Amino acid sequence: MRRNVTGELPKELSRRTLLAAGGVLAATALAGCTGSPPQERAEHEQEDEQARAERRLRERAAADSAALLARYDATAAAHPGLAQTLAPRRATTAAHLAELRAPAADAGADADADGSAGGGRPVPAPPAGPEAALNALAEAERGLAESRLAALPDAPPAMARLLASLAAANAVQSRLLAPAPVPAGASS
Repeated sequence: MRRNVTGELPKELSRRTLLAAGGVLAATALAGCTGSPPQERAEHEQEDEQARAERRLRERAAADSAALLARYDATAAAHPGLAQTLAPRRATTAAHLAELRAPAADAGADADADGSAGGGRPVPAPPAGPEAALNALAEAERGLAESRLAALPDAPPAMARLLASLAAANAVQSRLLAPAPVPAGASS
């Protein structure tokens, strides 16, 4: 800084001095904000990986539910006499699908209002007889329950609880669709 004639520092700072000081302060601040410590970055990456894993599990579970819902629709169309029997089970499957799609819908993904869709998978034609059609749906429910249980070890805690609940519901639906025969000689 310049000193005046008497050797004192000026009481006012020039514009150039203020700009230079501001630039030094900004550079210092930016140098201190180069990033998170490595441990913090690793924690964020782990959280991101968990979120991605949960999203993949949720998307796969939603696609499975959508495919099952399409099977219910195809069976009801092929066997109109079963439509009333299938309606509550279809509604349960649609509710499962809506729950699985809820976070994706919040993020702007496309979900049908009534939950119907085949998940992009081909829907197998229902068997010709009504009893065989019910058994095929029961087998689809049972298979879905087993696949959801198999996914539990890789699921984050909240998703594991949801998958376990859905697997239990699928197992019950399977049992309701095709109850096990009563062994001969057993009394009820």
